[in-house]
Amino acid sequence: MTRRLSAFSLIEISIALIIMGIVASMTIPLLTVQHRLNQQKTTHNHEEQIVAALAAYVLQYHRLPAPAPSSNGKANKNCENHTHCVGFVPFTTLGLPEKTAKDGYGNWFTFAVHPTLTKTQARTNDGSSEYFCKISAHIIKLQNLFTNQNIVEEKEDPLAFILISHGKKGGGALTDTGSRLPAQGAETKNSQGRLTFVEGQAPDFDHQIYWITRDNFMALHAKNPCTEESRQPPQRTTPAVSPTPPHAVRPQRQALPQTSTVSPPSPQPSPPTSSTFPSHSELGGTITWE
Repeated sequence: MTRRLSAFSLIEISIALIIMGIVASMTIPLLTVQHRLNQQKTTHNHEEQIVAALAAYVLQYHRLPAPAPSSNGKANKNCENHTHCVGFVPFTTLGLPEKTAKDGYGNWFTFAVHPTLTKTQARTNDGSSEYFCKISAHIIKLQNLFTNQNIVEEKEDPLAFILISHGKKGGGALTDTGSRLPAQGAETKNSQGRLTFVEGQAPDFDHQIYWITRDNFMALHAKNPCTEESRQPPQRTTPAVSPTPPHAVRPQRQALPQTSTVSPPSPQPSPPTSSTFPSHSELGGTITWE
């Protein structure tokens, strides 16, 4: 008599595999989407940290830092040459960790800054220095590929800086050595080291562009908005002479008017009267009052 061992049949195994395939086909896309959302969230958080550090830097030094020429994160002194105004985020100068200078995909951000805003000084009374809120030249250009138009800017409110996340593909992103990864299509315009950029929409455009004007940056992040008064050089004023306090003034003695005075006559003693003093006489040892 033969003994049979219990086991799954081929049909049962096939059914189990089919069910596992269906579950996997539903779960893997959800995990992929969640992972992509986490990458975008990390990118956004790093951008906020960089902008907050830039605002603190402006409040202390009255100018924006120039980009870093290498991955060490140390900013250039200035970027008079426009090609030096595009580079790495100066995370070392801003006091940020290195990972903050990279997006959620692990690629370096591209940081571009208005060249004149890296050379401004504190607002002084002589009016000769260029201070932050006075700059009005529009140097950074950004074109929207969907509308085929440049970003509309206010007359006296230029773009201050741009942060570029090169997305999942990393097209045109900086490498640790300072070179750039190959880019395709319109994304190549964001990888040429110039102050002319484009922004588009997915899926054809993978770059994420963060840009902000000078006035919005000062109002929203530095909490020190530029006003019409702050755009004008301060007026030189002559210090006013403080009045002498009343207690320090010695009062002048006023001259009394001269008047002729007549000394009153000295009073003459009047003889005593009966009504004033009583008189008495001694008669027989008794006192008689009159």
